[in-house]
Amino acid sequence: MITTEPSKSQTSFAPPSLSVRARLALAAILVVAAIVRFYGLNWDENQHLHPDERFIVIVTMDRISLPFPNIGDAHLGDPRRSTLNPRSADPATGQPRNFAYGSLPLYLVKLSGHILSPFWPAANGIDGLTLLGRVWSALFDLGTILVAFLIGRRLYGVAAGLLASLLLSLTVLDIQLAHFYASDTLLTFFLMLTLLLGLRVLEKPSEGRVMLMGAAAGLAMACKASAAPILLPVGLACLLAGRRNEDGEPTRPFQFPAISAAALSFLVAAVVFLLFQPYVLLDPQPFIRDIQTEGDMVRGITILPYTIQYLRTPPVIYQIGTLFFWTAGPALTSAAIA
Repeated sequence: MITTEPSKSQTSFAPPSLSVRARLALAAILVVAAIVRFYGLNWDENQHLHPDERFIVIVTMDRISLPFPNIGDAHLGDPRRSTLNPRSADPATGQPRNFAYGSLPLYLVKLSGHILSPFWPAANGIDGLTLLGRVWSALFDLGTILVAFLIGRRLYGVAAGLLASLLLSLTVLDIQLAHFYASDTLLTFFLMLTLLLGLRVLEKPSEGRVMLMGAAAGLAMACKASAAPILLPVGLACLLAGRRNEDGEPTRPFQFPAISAAALSFLVAAVVFLLFQPYVLLDPQPFIRDIQTEGDMVRGITILPYTIQYLRTPPVIYQIGTLFFWTAGPALTSAAIA
């Protein structure tokens, strides 16, 4: 579909080799990152003080199940009755229930709880599922730190990769989110993985790498629909890879093979997304309703109690100030702006 022969421009994305010192530095960064992420995972002592997390855990516990071996009792083909649909109908009203996130985190944590329940009975309860979700959140955040290193290493060298991973490992926002069972850390990991695979496509284009890039994008969207813009760099990676000839020189834009590669990547992304969000296809209206509700909240059309605090804050300046002083810190915020 697209050439697999290396070119001069493609080799610029090949990663430099790692010295023993660099490997030890990366290992030390990951150890420090793991300590601050896994420390105090039960920070609220089973009080379930995070409202979004509490809601997601309740949805995981009450709406997601797969009765085995009686699969027929799951009603998989009926979105209103399916035990795998977080937007299934409310037994009291018969109307689809609200859920603003993706299904992938729910399936992952529910499956983990099912596997561990014979050894840890609490794994299927609200306390156990909360802790399992936080463990997964911390693990995926560690994965993001590693991916950040790999991206920095490919683009700017080993030192830049180590600096990126170090800054990210000490970012207050990331450490905080790693202590919550929500979609944020999983979403970020798959977004970063998609970008890394996009660089691999530029380095050495192949159908396999194009498909892997699409699969990562589909997993990101299965965590949260707001990940959809990741399809833009996915398509761009295919188009840029398809615009180089064997000598590494640019050729005419939008070659058919490049467009075919982008179409293949989008197709894989759609298949993976629907694999973990099948009821978006089987019953799209509740999903569209939830997306519209979240969009109205973000645009300020709907004012909710937990968004009142952002009214009359100065645009851009407020966000940068929050990043600088509270969430990312001065070092990472300054580096990002620079």
